[in-house]
Order: sequence, then structure tokens, then C-alpha cells
Amino acid sequence: MEKLEKNSNIESNLESQEKLKTIFLIDDNKNLHNILDFSFQKNTNLLHAYTLEEAQKIFCENLDIDLILIDGCLNENGVLDTVPFVKMARQNGFQGIIIAMSSDNEFNTKLVEAGCDKQCDKLNLFDTVLGFVDPEGLKRKRENEEKRKQNLR
Repeated sequence: MEKLEKNSNIESNLESQEKLKTIFLIDDNKNLHNILDFSFQKNTNLLHAYTLEEAQKIFCENLDIDLILIDGCLNENGVLDTVPFVKMARQNGFQGIIIAMSSDNEFNTKLVEAGCDKQCDKLNLFDTVLGFVDPEGLKRKRENEEKRKQNLR
């Protein structure tokens, strides 16, 4: 009987390891969506929204989101408009990680005040996502970068 419990624990661990993390990218920059798709399509489930309306709909339809990456401005007039979405997500019990990734630091500060866990420069977004999806992969990437720097000296 004890062996059966151990086997079911092993199976449960394997299932949880195989589950892809779900990342929800909310940004109006299609190139950013394409880059993340290309980079992480094999080891994540990527959800995409380009507008607040799409973001709200996708959020309500997907209860298994692990990470939300959100820009500060999804409109053409350059005004911070995603704070209400962040507040709504938190008020509805979202306990995953939300990362503000606006190119405007003031927008990021306001998004963190509204409920984002942290902010990230878009130039560092790849490493941030890699660290979330594959921490060992990020560690190897940084070690390789350090080796290249040493070889150039």
C-alpha cells in the first residue's frame, strides 16, 4: 500500500513538472508579442492581448494564468490606462505575478502601487521571462555571458 502512495506522488510530481506555465502578455506592440512567441512557444502557454477589452475577456476566460506582463499604455494618446486592469485582477483574487513593463518609469511606479509585484525594463524582459519559466536556463545564460566577457578581455 505504501508503494502505491509513493508511485502516485511521483506521478503527481511529474504532472506538475510537465504543466506549462501560462504567461499573459498585455501590450499593444505586436513585435514584442512575436519575440516572446518565438522565444518561449515550446515551454509556455502564451496568451496575448493588445487592448484592454481583449485583456479583460482573456483574463476572465483563463483561470490558470501564472504571470501577467502588462504595459502601462495601450492607447494611442500615451496616457496610462492599465491601472484599472491591475486593480481588477487583484480584486478578483489573482495571486500570480504581475510585472509592469512600461518604457515610462512613472507609469511603472503607478502600476506597482496599483498591485503589480515589480517592474521590468522591456530590454530585460527576455531574462525576466526566462527566469520565471526556466531559472536554471537563466543561470546558464548568465554564466555563458560571463565566460564570453572573460574571453574578450
